[in-house]
Amino acid sequence: MGVRRHEHRRCLVAGRGELAEAVAGRLREEGGTVVLLAEDASSLASDDGASAAVASALGRLGGLDVCVTAFSNRSANSFLEIDDQEWVRCIDENLTCAFTIAREAARAMLASGGGVIVHVGSDVAARPGPGSAAYASAKAGLQLMSTCMALDLSLDGVRVCAVAAPEDGAGAPHGELLGPKDTAAAVAFCASDEASYVLGSTFFLNGPLPVRG
Repeated sequence: MGVRRHEHRRCLVAGRGELAEAVAGRLREEGGTVVLLAEDASSLASDDGASAAVASALGRLGGLDVCVTAFSNRSANSFLEIDDQEWVRCIDENLTCAFTIAREAARAMLASGGGVIVHVGSDVAARPGPGSAAYASAKAGLQLMSTCMALDLSLDGVRVCAVAAPEDGAGAPHGELLGPKDTAAAVAFCASDEASYVLGSTFFLNGPLPVRG
């Protein structure tokens, strides 16, 4: 039997796709009871949408100990090609929905004595490349939001941090690529009691490397 760091913990993972599914799977492997909130991100970027979604998850879980936001909706246009609609969509789907879900989760945790919130960001926040203006801005905002949340919530028992997933997979020893399972392992660690000292900071899987060319 593998490590069971999340035994009896009630976990909410918000996001779609391989990354969110890998995180949910890893938390289950470590003993957690997991609800994967896979609604369209645009529907979660509003007070009503996020509140209803989290309330539904809480009803299934019976409470909340761990919340992970794992949204990754990329925009690849250069700065002058980004129109208003694309900018708003990218910010909403990568930052605003993480804010609304985390806010509802934090309220539930504060009411029950505490918990852990982990945001899955991206190394593009620290080393952007061409065509990443909207996406990098959203992920940089997510990173800073994690710090601000920790400052506001830590004294009341809610620990907040972030994990920066490598966009191109680079950074592993011996040249192998990093993938969703590696990010999920980092999230599971950061959400566990073993990472109680990880507070308001961002865990970079491959280090804050130089700007991409």
